[in-house]
Amino acid sequence: MKPTSDLKKRAERFNKILIDAGLAHVGKTKPGKRTKRWMTPTVRGAIRKRNKLRRDVKARRKEWLEACREATDAINDAKKQSWRDLLEDAINANNDTKLWKIIKDLNGAPESNSPNEVIIHKGKIISSNKKKADLFVDHYASVSKLKFEKEERDENREMKKRVAALKPSGHPSSAPFTMAELNEGDPEDERKGCSRAG
Repeated sequence: MKPTSDLKKRAERFNKILIDAGLAHVGKTKPGKRTKRWMTPTVRGAIRKRNKLRRDVKARRKEWLEACREATDAINDAKKQSWRDLLEDAINANNDTKLWKIIKDLNGAPESNSPNEVIIHKGKIISSNKKKADLFVDHYASVSKLKFEKEERDENREMKKRVAALKPSGHPSSAPFTMAELNEGDPEDERKGCSRAG
């Protein structure tokens, strides 16, 4: 690539080289919930020094205790700074969602309300609640050690036939309620009737 005297273009090219190298050799990662954001190079160095001295704690106990104090102080300072950075980032952002998310997390609220988990069964993704329930029932039936007597099996078979014979549109139990049925037996109507009669 031809060198340029434009400083902005040189900076952009340098950034691109760094990003490409990072993607090629490190890859992308999303910090998880358990990621210790406060684990800075200073903290790592203090922990490494403490752990190294712990191997020879009998001979270097004073140094090890000092290193323990230094590591604890470094961790506490880094945690405070990480917390400040998080809050400043949320406050300075023009989006209130980030701040509310922090408040909800501090309050112990889950990140999402009842996420719809999917089940992968025999290579198929199952997301319907009914299909998932059927899968659980089938699995339970396959591992269940319950033994049915002949009469129970016959009764079970008869009930299955009855359920299969019911057609949602033709059976009276599946017809929509009418307003007369809904008002039937309404205590409010009964009070009205009593007051009219009295």
